[in-house]
Amino acid sequence: MGTFCLIGMISFQLTMQNGESFIVRNGIRGNDDLNNIVAPGYYQLSSSAANSVANPAFRNTSIVEVITTDSYIVQRQTGPSESKYRFRDSNSNWGAWL
Repeated sequence: MGTFCLIGMISFQLTMQNGESFIVRNGIRGNDDLNNIVAPGYYQLSSSAANSVANPAFRNTSIVEVITTDSYIVQRQTGPSESKYRFRDSNSNWGAWL
């Protein structure tokens, strides 16, 4: 269990049942590809980077959360007015944003 500060304003507490660390990571830069962001954690997507990043659910300031298991990866992009998620299967194929 730990308390983290995200973007300097929101505090949250996480309890990991499998003992793995969940890390608040650096921001996503312009021209990054969300298909390649697969390490578990929270990532900030700024409005300037959102215009040039590849494969986002939407182009707006948001947080991208990455959760991993033995068989798949989940990405959830949450912005001020919407939230979408998608899965990557064990063959490294990303599904559509839902």
